[in-house]
Amino acid sequence: MRLWRTAILSGAVLALAAGTCSASRFEITNALNGFKGLWTRMNFSGGFGTVECEVLIEGQFLRWTNYKLVGLQYGNVLISEVLRCARGGMTIATETLPWPILYRSYTGSLPIPSALSMTIIGMGFRIREPFFGATCTVRPETSSVILTGGITIAGVINSYTISGSNQCSGFNGSVEGTGSANIQRSTSVRTSIYLI
Repeated sequence: MRLWRTAILSGAVLALAAGTCSASRFEITNALNGFKGLWTRMNFSGGFGTVECEVLIEGQFLRWTNYKLVGLQYGNVLISEVLRCARGGMTIATETLPWPILYRSYTGSLPIPSALSMTIIGMGFRIREPFFGATCTVRPETSSVILTGGITIAGVINSYTISGSNQCSGFNGSVEGTGSANIQRSTSVRTSIYLI
């Protein structure tokens, strides 16, 4: 009887350990094909009013399999382009690209999370406020935003939310907006995320 109980307990511990290990990584399907995110309205607001622009970013993940380690680099933003602005203006400092994408956290459970949160650092861009045309600069050494990918029950990233605060030439401004997750850069397939 004691041996039987020991065997059951050992099996339970091994199962728990296996479940814990299997949830320590993300699998990103077709990671090297890259991703696109399109914000029809990305807002940058501060003491100078709110700038509203349509912004496209393109990037690439470094690996198919990634550990859930805060600060681990998952990929890079390779291209960032302001398509148009409804209010004010925004110009990307392309010389600051690529921008590293670092793992931050996730929401949900095995095997498909509901959201994956990452941090983009090293960004550089210039803002022109909508009323008087005054400009300010967000510098790469102090900039960061949180990028969150919304994930469907099928594991597909279908939206990106961006948020964060950044200094713009001495002013404290905030960035926010929700965009669509377009097809990958080089294929017609969308990016999928799984916990493994």
